[in-house]
Amino acid sequence: MTMMTRCVLQEEKTRCKAFQLLLNKGANVNLQDSSGRTALTYACQMRCNDIVRILVQNNVDPDIADDKGVSCHLVLQPIIFCYIGLE
Repeated sequence: MTMMTRCVLQEEKTRCKAFQLLLNKGANVNLQDSSGRTALTYACQMRCNDIVRILVQNNVDPDIADDKGVSCHLVLQPIIFCYIGLE
């Protein structure tokens, strides 16, 4: 489990701060765990829209597939369009 994945699993009020800290330190938003999942995968599965927004704003790649060939692209397509240009 990556540090970014652990942040997704935290309580809502602390996870955004933890994510921002990792990003400020240069964390890779596209890093995959041993199953090929990314922080985006977990954020989508857990419906953590706050984290999805942060990841989209930091150029996450929704086309990265896990070991089963599943990516977040189709789930995220409408969300990405909503967040483009938001700060």
